[in-house]
Amino acid sequence: QRLTIKSLLISSVKMRLFHMPKNDYTADAQDALELVDEFGIDDALVKIEGVPVDVNKPWLGETDTEVEYPTKGVKLPLSDSQQSYYANSLAIKVTDLIYMEAVNITAVPQVGDRVLHDGEYWKIEAMQDLKPATVTVMYTLIVSR
Repeated sequence: QRLTIKSLLISSVKMRLFHMPKNDYTADAQDALELVDEFGIDDALVKIEGVPVDVNKPWLGETDTEVEYPTKGVKLPLSDSQQSYYANSLAIKVTDLIYMEAVNITAVPQVGDRVLHDGEYWKIEAMQDLKPATVTVMYTLIVSR
């Protein structure tokens, strides 16, 4: 039941953000972040980044290393219509989405990155940023296992 409440609250705030009068974003953006903070859990955005083999010898090149960026997120199941849409557009079966706060994270998620959510890794298959003005406040991540 708590999952349904979370889903309704976040969907409600997200709908208000997209259908509200211009220049009235601050309060609703804050509401969305507060909902993720209240109902979300500690997540990590996991990216593969090139890290110097030796910072004192840059000619040695870089090695790929997993870097985790802590954040908060809420994972919810996709609706049947969302599953159908993404199954057709991505040609894979996806069943979940993660709302991830964007204000306190120092990295930008990209398709192919992973999210560590509640001890499980999820691959980002598609994403959309929620940017009601010029500042991204949240990412909607379509994920698969």
